[in-house]
Order: sequence, then C-alpha cells, then structure tokens
Amino acid sequence: MGGSHLSEGQVIGNRYRIVSRLGEGGTSSVYLADDLKLQGKQWAVKQTVLANTEAQFFLEEAQMLAKLQHPYLPKIIDFFPPDEAGACYLVMDYIQGHTLQQVFEQHYRQLPLSFIVRISIQICELLDYLHHRLSNPIIYRDLKPANIMIDDKEDARLIDFNTARDYKAEGFADTVQIGTIGFAAPEQFEHKQTDARTDLYAL
Repeated sequence: MGGSHLSEGQVIGNRYRIVSRLGEGGTSSVYLADDLKLQGKQWAVKQTVLANTEAQFFLEEAQMLAKLQHPYLPKIIDFFPPDEAGACYLVMDYIQGHTLQQVFEQHYRQLPLSFIVRISIQICELLDYLHHRLSNPIIYRDLKPANIMIDDKEDARLIDFNTARDYKAEGFADTVQIGTIGFAAPEQFEHKQTDARTDLYAL
C-alpha cells in the first residue's frame, strides 16, 4: 500500500483487490474492489493521503461512520489507518449510480418536481437521524449535490464525511472553518459554531 494511485490488481489488507478507479477529488480517490473472502461481493475503497498531523481526523471519520446505521448512508465495513506513506483506506458499500450533481447536469439542469421532493424528504429523514437520533449529534457541514449519490433505485446516499463532526453544545466556534461557497451557511464564514441549522440552510 502506498500514497500514489492504486493499480488494478493491487490488494488492500490481503482482502480487497482493486478493479478500477471510480473517481477522485482533493486528497481522496475512490476505487471499486473485489472481496477475496466473499466471492462475488464488491466494495468501494476510499483512499486518502494525509499528513501526519491529519491522521486523527481520518480515525475520527472512520469511527464516526462505523457506528452509523441508516438506509441513506453507505455502510462502512472496514478501515485501515495511515501507512508509512500517509495513505489510509475506508471500505464501504459500493453504490451503483451517480452524484446528484451529475444527474442534474445529465438532465440539462431541469429535474422533475416529484424527484426533487423524493430526494429532499430522504435527506430530511437522514438529517433528522444525524441531528436528533444519536447520543452525540453529528453536523455534516458540507451538504451539496456532489456529496449526494443517487443509486439505481433513485434513492439518496450521503457520502464523504470528511467535514462532519460531533456537535458539542458548549462550543463557541468550530475548530476548523470548512464549507463550500454557494452552499455553506453564514456562520461557517464567520468563525462561529455550526449546528443543525447549518445543514438545513445548505438543504
């Protein structure tokens, strides 16, 4: 395992054999992998290359995702901490489909109202779970079409929890200022504390 792009046939953790690269962005790439233990099963493997100081953020994301159970979230089944090259791996459900951003563009930026309502309700149900159904609420903080997968049943799946963090009511400000221009709420640019309202603003 190393920090560069993975090659076809390369094996992660003596179990997950890389088939192809599905996409990439920023410091991460996502690959399709065959499960060598469960014949016929395929997973998505997310590779992220981190500096030593960022390793804790990866471990927090992996542990956070591993405990979540919701139909509109990919299930995390395995993870590997950073290796000597700083590359770490999350193994999760392989979602056959496209991002909502891709679907939007494919339909010339005109989506049916029924589809918009369906996806909006699903995301609302998921945000309710993250904000109110967990012992430690989670604020996603980067809700946008590129982070929503639409599967082959036209259901939504929220992906990429790099920016999500447990909500701490006593906090005055976020430790890291993160957000995407055009979707981020004002408090994300004002060095203030984000909460459930931040995700609702983005929605």
